[in-house]
Amino acid sequence: MMLSSMCRRFTRWTSAKNISHINRISNTQSHQQQREIRIYRPRVSYYLDDNMVSKLKERQRAKKEVVLSKAELDLIHSGDDIMISKVREWQRANIPIVLCKEEFEGCTPERYIDSAFRSSRTNEVYLFFKNEYLVLNYAPGTTNARVVDGPHYIHNGFHSLLATEFADHGIDAAFGCHGGHDESFIFSIDTCAKINYGTKSAKILEGPESIGKMFPFFKGTKFGSTVDAAFESSVPNQAYIFNGGEYALIDYIQRKLIHIRPIVDGFNCLQNTIFDSDIGAAFASHNSQEAYLFKGNSYVILHFTPGQTKDYIISGPKEIVPENWPSLVNILPRSSGVSGNPEYTGPLPDYDPNFFFRICGGYY
Repeated sequence: MMLSSMCRRFTRWTSAKNISHINRISNTQSHQQQREIRIYRPRVSYYLDDNMVSKLKERQRAKKEVVLSKAELDLIHSGDDIMISKVREWQRANIPIVLCKEEFEGCTPERYIDSAFRSSRTNEVYLFFKNEYLVLNYAPGTTNARVVDGPHYIHNGFHSLLATEFADHGIDAAFGCHGGHDESFIFSIDTCAKINYGTKSAKILEGPESIGKMFPFFKGTKFGSTVDAAFESSVPNQAYIFNGGEYALIDYIQRKLIHIRPIVDGFNCLQNTIFDSDIGAAFASHNSQEAYLFKGNSYVILHFTPGQTKDYIISGPKEIVPENWPSLVNILPRSSGVSGNPEYTGPLPDYDPNFFFRICGGYY
């Protein structure tokens, strides 16, 4: 069935899981078993413009602006469950969140790299900033990094993430999987998913679901509320997850927690640097036992030693732009105050119940 006929003219009922997906002109009174099913009202829908091009249209809502104080921002960084829950609600409602100018006088609302993961293609990495991303050849050991693709909006490069928190709020942290199968784990606030990014539109393999459900050992810890950064270890199936001043070493295949420790205990060389807490983003280099850590406009290249404490800083801290990553000069920093719903330019997919739940049946 064509998407236009389904979302614009006719009601489509599906009995899967006793859930009905309805459009804005549906008559729920006509369904005999309406009391036995859950009905989700559409958050977004498609329409055809004058040139018969499909466009994404969001239901109109009364929007307001949330101004965060420094105290509230500190609660977010500390993983406060109540504050994180509020932020999650604001993001779902597409309410702009800005910093209080009085509290942050002299601070410009700029952001650099929010998250990253190593590509299976040699010396390439995916860099994310809010709802955008690019692919970079980072040319290890040189300043010859070059942009391979992008910047693009996340949902235009990862079509399966359209109308998820990963495309709306952005990706807070990520790490690639071992094995060269184009797979990675991505995190957004307290939600995570496993994806295959090798296809043109990307494919969701697991989730989206709460971090505590994907990794049950994080329930009751601050890692279950949010993740700052992550990168895969040189040990197969293991990854480092960072939050505040701590990190967790996990086995993401067996879903096993190996340990949680202060960052400065596991990575002694980061002590008394800006990377001893609140790491902004990270990715594992294609050079064995090396990782890039980012915070604001600064980065370091780290040599890490799993199971030992012989790690050391190879290079840095240095500025990302303008000198060391000149190819990003016209891209970074990004403004953190930009909000809205960028146009979706991806293809109209074949019927997929999960996709249409997000697009035409999301929570209202």
